[in-house]
Amino acid sequence: MAGESLGHAAEADGALAHGCVIIGPAMPDAVPRDPREEGRGVLYVVVSTIAYGSLPILAKLAFAAGVRTSGLLAWRFMGAWLLFSLIARRGPSLALRERLRLWALGAVFVGNTLAYFGALEVAPASAVALVLYTYPVIVTLLSAALGMERLSMRSLAAASLAVSGCALTAEAAAAVSRRGVVLALATAFIYASYIVLGSRLAAAIPSETVSLHVTQAAAVVFFLWALSERGLLLPPAAGAWVTVAALCLFCTVVPIRAFLAGLARVGPARAAVVSSLEAVVTVVLAAAFLGERIGRRQVLGGALILGGVVMQNLGALRYDRPHPLRLTLRTKLLLVVLLCVGVPVVLMGSYLLNRNEEILAEKVRETLKNHLFRKSTQIDDWMWQRTREVTRWSASFVVFEGAEALTLKTGDVARAQRDLNEYLASVLGHYQTYESLFVTDAGGRILASTRNEQWEEWANGLLARPEAAKSGVVSPLHRSSFLGRPTLLALHAILDRNDRTVGFFVERPDLRELQLLLNPAEGDPAPEFWLLDAEGRVLLRTGQVPANPGTERLPVVKPAPPEEAGPVVEASLPSIGRVVYGVRRLAGPSGGYLAATVPARVAYRSLDEARLRLWIAGLSALVSVLLVSFFAARSLLRPILLLSEGARRLSRGETDVSLPVTGSDELADLTRTFNEMAARMRDARQRLESQAITDDLTQLYNRRHFQETLEKEMRRGVREDRPLSLLLLDLDHFKQFNDRWGHTEGDTELARVASIVMKNVRTTDSAFRYGGEELAVLLPSCPKPQALPVAEKIRAAVSARPGRPAATEIPHTTVSIGVATFPEDGQAVRPLVDAADAALYAAKAQGRDRVVLAGHEAPAKAAGG
Repeated sequence: MAGESLGHAAEADGALAHGCVIIGPAMPDAVPRDPREEGRGVLYVVVSTIAYGSLPILAKLAFAAGVRTSGLLAWRFMGAWLLFSLIARRGPSLALRERLRLWALGAVFVGNTLAYFGALEVAPASAVALVLYTYPVIVTLLSAALGMERLSMRSLAAASLAVSGCALTAEAAAAVSRRGVVLALATAFIYASYIVLGSRLAAAIPSETVSLHVTQAAAVVFFLWALSERGLLLPPAAGAWVTVAALCLFCTVVPIRAFLAGLARVGPARAAVVSSLEAVVTVVLAAAFLGERIGRRQVLGGALILGGVVMQNLGALRYDRPHPLRLTLRTKLLLVVLLCVGVPVVLMGSYLLNRNEEILAEKVRETLKNHLFRKSTQIDDWMWQRTREVTRWSASFVVFEGAEALTLKTGDVARAQRDLNEYLASVLGHYQTYESLFVTDAGGRILASTRNEQWEEWANGLLARPEAAKSGVVSPLHRSSFLGRPTLLALHAILDRNDRTVGFFVERPDLRELQLLLNPAEGDPAPEFWLLDAEGRVLLRTGQVPANPGTERLPVVKPAPPEEAGPVVEASLPSIGRVVYGVRRLAGPSGGYLAATVPARVAYRSLDEARLRLWIAGLSALVSVLLVSFFAARSLLRPILLLSEGARRLSRGETDVSLPVTGSDELADLTRTFNEMAARMRDARQRLESQAITDDLTQLYNRRHFQETLEKEMRRGVREDRPLSLLLLDLDHFKQFNDRWGHTEGDTELARVASIVMKNVRTTDSAFRYGGEELAVLLPSCPKPQALPVAEKIRAAVSARPGRPAATEIPHTTVSIGVATFPEDGQAVRPLVDAADAALYAAKAQGRDRVVLAGHEAPAKAAGG
């Protein structure tokens, strides 16, 4: 548990490690010790402090990986219980009463754990760690209140410092999460109570036995909780499993064992002073791997808290040995390596994460701007299309004559009514975009309609707008009391011969097409789109029309005129949370704005993953370096660091990694193996890239690559003012060939044609399998007159009879070819392909085994067969 800081409340009675307690008889500090053993003891306590300080970071990373709190705690304590059962020394047999006491102590610890992890879920890890570390002072105050010890001036001064620091830290952290601060304070009080109770209930029991029973109680409770919530199933991501395993081993079993070993060598007083660095470790790691930043108040508050803790524990040092602490050369080397490796890794990781955050933020902004531009263009086009159609239909003679007859009651009114209804029904039958079409007089009275319609008061303002007689008017989305749901109207005035308004032609579009336009875009991240009116009220959100459009306001910053788009910013929006959003003004007839939002956690998800990867890689490298340095010479560190850097490069996707091999020892073998692995990864990546764009049967490029290549070549053609010809080939009667000779021979024939195509085009040309028995060839810088001989050459080569023995001869196929050239036959991908396809089908219609140019009805050359 993250408060598994060192709670060493034991100046005299025992020592405790926060979370998986260490409670038990402590050795007297006055016993003389070997200086070498004392140095190792300090190192063990430092390892324990780093492990406990890492716990909040790993917990945060586990939450980010999707691990539930119940599952995290269940797996952690079940694993710790199992490991303690395997490695703990055989302790004395306990009576049932003593076991019940330890399990009751475990129940208190469960409450402490729940409060602690609840605080970590909602508050910054650094703030939780600083507030929590007031518990040693709280232990002193509780002990004095219960008459267990007397308060000294040093204890009162330490309490004053800790309380002042806690107030500063809590005030700054409350701005982020008040609930988190309350839970952190609750954790400190519960844990202090746990220590005081433990020093009384378990003072005579070995600390490993206490840890085993407390962990056992916690494992059972959290297992049942996780089982009820189905939280035992961890997410499939590797990061989730790694963090849970690290929490179980590195932040539970390892630090407790290390602290016990250090405690036996340096005593509780010195262990408590050294372990005061735990909160500092948490703050540094939170800044490096979680991107947390603490302000001046939190720095000052943390300094006061730690100062109070150190002052409280320094009192016990007067009973310690007078000689100075002596460290062995190996211990000094390890500490030097720890500083030389650990500090640069932390600084570089912090720098890389900050840089990554800047790059990612810029990428998110550009992606959001591009999505907004494309989507706003589509919506504007959709709105303009409604006005163009209503303008065209309102100018129809049938509409004008019918509206005039029905309004002025002139001529054959019944016939005018019938003709107008038939015209509206005919138009609606050809255009499925609309729910209904109707015609009104100048006052809004329905004259004719395709269904039962009713003019509503909210639409009266549309009739008076001057645009109604010019380009047409599109209303905002509005809830119709007549229909009982939101709707949209587009209308245009019907003018008589003197340009006077005699009525209005009105469209009621089907909103499903507009909803489809506003569905979330594809990509990473995929934004949600909001259609807003001129006042910023929500009309449509992510393909869904609200029940009452125009009533809810989206509090976003709209672009100031004459700007079309506002800046992409990050903010907290009501009912949405923390998002990155952008707003763009709509230029269509409806006006208003289009907003796009992306949840901040989704936008920066890759940053969280990078933090997790960096944490795992950095921790593994640091531990490896320390272990190897303990047993090896300094000269052995260089190849290991090279291997670590190479692994990082591979994890970033760089495959051109080749490490120098020196010597002939195991490290040289490992380096050669790494280089071979990197080479295999590089070859595998190249093969995958080739397979992604190549058709297995014909060894031609596939259709997806055709789309990309065609778009790229058309852009280059525009840039360099060069033509581009497209050949579409189709094997004639290929279905009958397959039916007669089988699919195996069909595949062989298709491969033969593909081979012939490749042999008869230039190296600068590209051939593709377009689909089924259709092939495509792109001829850059090749006008249509030059493309025709190439097509004829391919056609003749395919139709030439292959040299096979007559007895076993299988009929061969021929090809029909359509030729189209950019830009004369099409200035975009779809029109150019359609032109070539039309020419291909003309070749089919004219007898097959021939070439037809786009735009030519007769074949370019009639070929025999």
